[in-house]
Amino acid sequence: MGIAEEDVQRYQEIAARNHLAATRVIEYRHLAIVAEGHPVDDPLTMVRQWNEGGEVKEERLDGDLRRVPADLLRQHGDQAVPVDVDAVRKHEGTLAKRYREKHGF
Repeated sequence: MGIAEEDVQRYQEIAARNHLAATRVIEYRHLAIVAEGHPVDDPLTMVRQWNEGGEVKEERLDGDLRRVPADLLRQHGDQAVPVDVDAVRKHEGTLAKRYREKHGF
């Protein structure tokens, strides 16, 4: 089934927008929220931030290993420590281990 000639440009624009959205590179800023009893190598949580259309977005990894929106830096900014991707991966591994232990895997 073909499409009408007048719809070709519209479909090409939609395809171009979808391609750009799928291939964009997001630059994350990672921060560990440290508190009493929670040092940088085992933080209370980790937050990642990024800029999306001029708006700063933030999310954290919860105990069930899901990314959820967060507003922790506004609340705990004085306890936020910038970390690199290796620290984030280590934290994700720790959470995964705790999740497996919690659920008997």
